Amino acid sequence: MLPLYHCRSDLDKPKTVKCKPSVWSARKLDEVVIRDAKEFLLTIDKEKLLYSYENNLKENLADANDRYKKIAREAAQLENEIAKLKEEVMKTLLGESSFSQDLLSEMLRNKEAELRILAQKQEASR
Repeated sequence: MLPLYHCRSDLDKPKTVKCKPSVWSARKLDEVVIRDAKEFLLTIDKEKLLYSYENNLKENLADANDRYKKIAREAAQLENEIAKLKEEVMKTLLGESSFSQDLLSEMLRNKEAELRILAQKQEASR
């Protein structure tokens, strides 16, 4: 026995406004759904849909490039800060810095950790 679907409108005649309870077999319902899907596909504006899709792709690519460039700028800034901290560590070793070696080492580790996180973000954004 085929499963039956209960329908509350007359799908066989889409232009009819009247509604009456009816019982449809799975086969009949499949036929109606497939017919309506084909009709929909024939009536959509494919050019507009394709144009919209291409624009969306271009916007997504531009956004990804912007994110990548922003991360690259942040990474360059962090690398500059790390270089300055390393210079300060050298001054500490020579006795020319007012900062303690422990403080500078901790700051350097934190900046290097931030740089690793940015590198992961940059790799993920490719």
